[in-house]
Amino acid sequence: MVIWAPKRSEFFTMPPQDNYAQEWLEQLAIHEFRHIVQMDKLNQGITKILGVVLGEQAVGAVSALLPGWFYEGDAVATETALSHSGRGRLPSFYMPLRAQFLEKKIYSLEKAYFGSYKDFVPNHYVLGYHLMAGIRKNYGAEVLNTSVNYVARNPFPFSPFSRGLKRATGKGQWELYDEVMTELDSVWSLQYKNNSYTPFDIINKEKKVEFTNYKYPQFLNDSTIIAEKAGLGTIQKFIAISKTGEEEVIYTPGFSNNVTISCKNNKITWWEYNYDIRWQNRVYSDIWVYDILSKKKKRVSTRKHYFSPALSNEADRIAAIHISPINDYTLEILDATTGEVLDKIVTPGNYVLFTPSWSDDDTKVLFVYLTPEGKGIASYDLYHKELSYITSPSAIEIALPVLHKNIIYFQAAYSGIDNIYALDMESDSIYQVTSARFGAFHPSLSPDGKTLYYTDYTAMGSNVVTAPLDRAKWIPLQSITINKNPLTEPLVAQEYGPIDFTQGDKQLYQVTRYRKLPHLFNFHSWSPVYLSTADYGVNPGVTFLSQNKLSTSVASVGYEYSLNEQAGRFKASYSYTGFFPMIDLSYSFGDRGGIYRDSSYFNWRESTFQISTKIPLNLTHGKYLMGVTPNVGVLHLNISHKSNTPDEFRKGNAYVAYYQLTAYRQIKTAYKDIAPRWAQSITVNYRQTLKGNLWYNPQFSAEGKLFVPGVIKHHSTKLTLSHFSQPVSDALNFLPVITFPRGYILQFNNRLYKTAIDYKFPLCYPDWGIRRLMYLPRIKANLFADYAIGYNRENRREYQSVGLEMIAETYLLEFAAPFDLGFRYFFHPSTTFSGIQFLVSVNLGSL
Repeated sequence: MVIWAPKRSEFFTMPPQDNYAQEWLEQLAIHEFRHIVQMDKLNQGITKILGVVLGEQAVGAVSALLPGWFYEGDAVATETALSHSGRGRLPSFYMPLRAQFLEKKIYSLEKAYFGSYKDFVPNHYVLGYHLMAGIRKNYGAEVLNTSVNYVARNPFPFSPFSRGLKRATGKGQWELYDEVMTELDSVWSLQYKNNSYTPFDIINKEKKVEFTNYKYPQFLNDSTIIAEKAGLGTIQKFIAISKTGEEEVIYTPGFSNNVTISCKNNKITWWEYNYDIRWQNRVYSDIWVYDILSKKKKRVSTRKHYFSPALSNEADRIAAIHISPINDYTLEILDATTGEVLDKIVTPGNYVLFTPSWSDDDTKVLFVYLTPEGKGIASYDLYHKELSYITSPSAIEIALPVLHKNIIYFQAAYSGIDNIYALDMESDSIYQVTSARFGAFHPSLSPDGKTLYYTDYTAMGSNVVTAPLDRAKWIPLQSITINKNPLTEPLVAQEYGPIDFTQGDKQLYQVTRYRKLPHLFNFHSWSPVYLSTADYGVNPGVTFLSQNKLSTSVASVGYEYSLNEQAGRFKASYSYTGFFPMIDLSYSFGDRGGIYRDSSYFNWRESTFQISTKIPLNLTHGKYLMGVTPNVGVLHLNISHKSNTPDEFRKGNAYVAYYQLTAYRQIKTAYKDIAPRWAQSITVNYRQTLKGNLWYNPQFSAEGKLFVPGVIKHHSTKLTLSHFSQPVSDALNFLPVITFPRGYILQFNNRLYKTAIDYKFPLCYPDWGIRRLMYLPRIKANLFADYAIGYNRENRREYQSVGLEMIAETYLLEFAAPFDLGFRYFFHPSTTFSGIQFLVSVNLGSL
C-alpha cells in the first residue's frame, strides 16, 4: 500500500496462492510505485503551494478529489503494460464484468464504483482498469497526464477529475464510462456468439436469490460433494451437496484469503489465519483438519506459514506450501495427525510454489511453480525423491493441477477464458476439456476418473457442475478459439515494454540498520488551524503532526483558540505502540472560559497531564473475532483563578485514576449484514480520585451488548444492559459514560439502570443516484425501546422511550466513504412527549 501523510510505501512480502505469473515483489514494485508516481504528479500548482502551508497532508487531501477507480485502475494498467503478466491479462480478472454485461446489463458509473447490496458488482480495481485502459486506447496515454495536472492545479470540489478528462477528451467521466463499457459489451457479445460451449449438469440446486459462489468441489462419495459456499449474504462455509441438490453445512471455517479445501476419506483440510495476540502485522497461516464423521477439528500446525494443504488419498499425510519469513518456498509433506514434517522439497531456484495435489496412488505430488519466465507444472516423486518439471514456465495463467493415471487436469487461460485443460503425459499434448461461457475452475475427478467436477461462473456466482470425460470431444491446444482482450495490446503498445528487473544497479540503495530512537519523530504535516483528531473539530490555531516510518510513534503539537470558550491553550499528545503495552501521553495548558449563573462570562486557567497504557489483545479464533483490552490511566488536573474568575468557582488540583476493561466476541459477517448475527461485548469503567483538593466521587459503570439474529436474514436484534453509579456527597461528579435513553436531555443521577432493545433491518436497496451529487445503495431502519430507572439521591425517576430510526446509506459528492443520513422519531409513553432528531455520521473506516 502507498499512503501520504506521512508518505510511505509498505510491502507485505508473502505472496498469495492465487498470485498470477509475476514474481510477487516485482509485481508490488510496479503497481505500488505507480501510486507513488500518481501522488508525486499531484504535487504541483496550487497543490504544491498548499503543501507549503499544510505539509504532506496537502497532497493527501487533494488525492481524495480523484476517484479510487482511477488510482487502482491506472496501477493495474501499469502492471499489465510493464510486465508479461498483470491482472489486465487475466480472464478471471475481467470475467465478473463480462458476465455482468452479457447476463445482466451495464450498471451506472455510481453503482459500478460504490457497489450494491442487491447485485454483485466487481470492485474498483476491475472497473478502474477497464475504464482507464479504454480511455488510453481511444484517446492516448497523455489523457491521464493532462487530467491529473488539471486536478493538481485546480483542487476544488465537484468533479475536478471529470473536468480534467473533459478538457483532454471532450467528455466527462460519465460519458467516457458509457463509451468504454459499450465498446467492451460489443466485443464480448460478439465473442460470446462465436463460441460454442460444453454441456454440464449443475450440482447445487438451491435457487439463488443473491450472488453466491460455490467453489472447490471435492468428491466425498457416490452421493455427496463437498464444496465451499459464500456470497453477498452468506459467510464462508463448507457444505455437503447431495445428488438431489440438498445442502448441509459441514463446518464454518475461520478467516482466510482465497482458501482452498481438500477432502479425502471423510476428512477436510484447509488453512486459516492465526493472529498474533498483540501485533497486527504478525499473522500466521496454519493447517486444520476436520473429521466429518466425528465432527471434530484439529490444528495440524501452530504459528507457521502454510498454504493450500492437500490430503493424501488415505488422509494420513498432507502436502502443503510453506513460506518462511525470508521468503524461502518449500513443498512440505506433513503427518496429518501430528503435523510432523516428513519430507521437504526445495527447488533449485527457490521458485514460488502453489496448490499441490496427490496422484491416485499417493506416490507423487503435483504443484505449480513460478520462475522469472512464468508459471509451470512440476511433480515430486516421493519414493525416488525426484523433482520433475513437466511444463516449461510461461506467462499464461495456470493453476490447480490434478493427476489421474497419466493425465494432468488443470485450469488455464490459454483461450482468453479460463477453462479446464488436460495434459497427456505420454504424448506431451495439451487439450481443452471444457468450453465455458465465462470461466471454468477448480477441477476435481471421481475416483474412477470418468467424471469431471468443476465450478462454472455466472453473473449470479459460480456453480458446482459435473460432466462426463469424453476424450473424443477434447480440442487440441493448437486448435482452440482465442478470445482476445481488446484492451491489452493497445495498452502495451503505449509503453516501452516489460521491465527487466535483472538489469540496473543493485547497489544503488544500501541496506542499513534502522535505529528506532533517532527516528521517533517525523513531522510531516502542519496547518494554520487547530485540528482535533478526537472529534474532527477545527478551531483557530496551529497544528504540527508527526508519525515515524514504523507507525509506532505518533505525535501532535499545537495551539487551539476555542471559539465557544473564547480562550486559547497549548495542546500536545504522544502515542507509542512499539512496546507490548501501548503508551499514550497528553498535555494541555492555557485558559478556559464559561458563563456564570448571572450570564456573565469568566475565565480560568487549567492544565492537564495524562498518561495511560492499554494492551489490545487479539484473541480471534475460528469464525469469531475476539479480543480483550485492559486500559489504565492517571490524569493530573490543575485549575487556578484569573482576575475575572468567581471566588466560588472550583480551583486546586486532583490526581484521577481510571480503569477500563473491554471485551468482545463476534461471528464473521456477510457483506449484506447490518450487524453481526451473533456477538457479545462488555465494557467496564471505574474512575476515582487518588489525591488533591478537587475531589471527585468514584464512579463505576458497566455496559453489555448482545446481538442475536432477527426473524429474517440480515435482520439483527441488539439487547443493551447498562449500569452507572457514584456515591451521594458534596464532592464533584464525573460525567456519565453510558448513553442516556433516546429523546431525553441528560439529567444528573447518582445511579442509573438502563435496558435497550434495537431491531435493525434493511428496508430496500434502491441503487439510485444523481450524478455528481449522491448515490443511494441502501435504506435501513431501526425500531428501538429504551427503559431506565435513575436515582438522584433518593428521588426515583423513570425514563421510557420508543421510536423509529430511518437511515439512508448515501455517498455524497463522489466521496468514497458512505454517510448515514436520517432521522429518529421518539415517543415517551410516560409523558406523551415526542420529537424528531436528525442523524448524520460518516463511515471513515470503509476507506
